Amino acid sequence: MEYLLTFPNTHYAIQAEQVLLARKVAVRAFTLPPSLTDGCGIGLLINEAEITHSVCFLEEAKVRVASIFSVKNDLGERRYQLWSP
Repeated sequence: MEYLLTFPNTHYAIQAEQVLLARKVAVRAFTLPPSLTDGCGIGLLINEAEITHSVCFLEEAKVRVASIFSVKNDLGERRYQLWSP
């Protein structure tokens, strides 16, 4: 399973990617589906094993995260469910 982090604006998305890459976390930038865009249209995908550490790293760096969603593939279709640590 993967997790999708969304951000209030592009600045935070870029800052989050830089923080996580510096901590050797594998992240992928992801264009958000229209149903999830309430601010920035860019999110970061992170695998399940690294989500807890990633959230801590971003909190330490004071990077604002708008929402976190768990991402499930259901017969080739992605489903997003709001997640909280």
